[in-house]
Amino acid sequence: MQSRPPVMATHDKVRMHTPSVVNHQLDAEAEHRLAEFLEGGNNPAACHARITRLDQEWEMERVLALGVGVASIAAMLASKGLGRTLWSIPAIGGAVLVQQTLTGGSLLAPLLRRMGFRSRQEIEIEKYALKSLRGDFRRIPVEGGPLARANAAMVAARA
Repeated sequence: MQSRPPVMATHDKVRMHTPSVVNHQLDAEAEHRLAEFLEGGNNPAACHARITRLDQEWEMERVLALGVGVASIAAMLASKGLGRTLWSIPAIGGAVLVQQTLTGGSLLAPLLRRMGFRSRQEIEIEKYALKSLRGDFRRIPVEGGPLARANAAMVAARA
């Protein structure tokens, strides 16, 4: 199998704190979606629909913030009847959010990444790869199979 360059946006803190095996899996899934798009005939309507879905996709940090917020509210409401013992949950949640914001990694990030949540930069790379395959950019070769062209589109989007 041909070695491929990693599809990593520079300075993506989420990727830097994610095990490489998970990053490679997420990259392979994005590349596979691009190859399927090419095998389907490079349909402009399908491309537009996929770009719209990518614009609406929730990145990992948004999912993390929502989960921590919901857990904090639930703990505060539950603590009214159960006493102040649950007040530590919002404090822990706040610490997780601060850690994620400052470093790009937190206790919950590996779990969310393994569940398939991507960074905003990863989502944008797939979106721009689709745009390049659609013909918005001229750096993508027309020769090669769908997977090779999908990889070239991912590399061009990263550049």
